[in-house]
Amino acid sequence: METNQNNVILQHNKYMIFELGARDAVFAGAGNFTSSAFESNLENFYVVTVPEVVRAYQAQYEKFFGEMATPEARMPRDYVMP
Repeated sequence: METNQNNVILQHNKYMIFELGARDAVFAGAGNFTSSAFESNLENFYVVTVPEVVRAYQAQYEKFFGEMATPEARMPRDYVMP
């Protein structure tokens, strides 16, 4: 997902991957995972079971949290106010 707001390309991804064996799925959408999003807001949510799409989300997750995230050993151990 891309936006050209202020000439900056941003991604705002919210998704969950369900690894269910023969029928993996992705739950994704624009809404936050809050009770308001599901009960009173007009939000977009999708359940996707197309294997190629699920694999693409899995690859994106591995890229973000496997390669790009700060390693656990480098994470702060204590909460420190700025």
